[in-house]
Amino acid sequence: MKPFLEWLDRHGIVMETVHTSGHASPADLQRFAKAINPKRLVPIHSFVPERFAELFDNVERKRDGEWREV
Repeated sequence: MKPFLEWLDRHGIVMETVHTSGHASPADLQRFAKAINPKRLVPIHSFVPERFAELFDNVERKRDGEWREV
């Protein structure tokens, strides 16, 4: 990291740290689901999987660790 920071300094480049969560908003997820038109939509890595049926069609919920056939 040190050589990189020195290179930035030599070239007068200011480094800024920007944090993003990586989580999509419900509106973004709805647009994506509409675009791909899935036969079934299975929520994975969600804070509120029980609410998916309010936002999407064809929702199939599974418990963590439960197998899914694809």
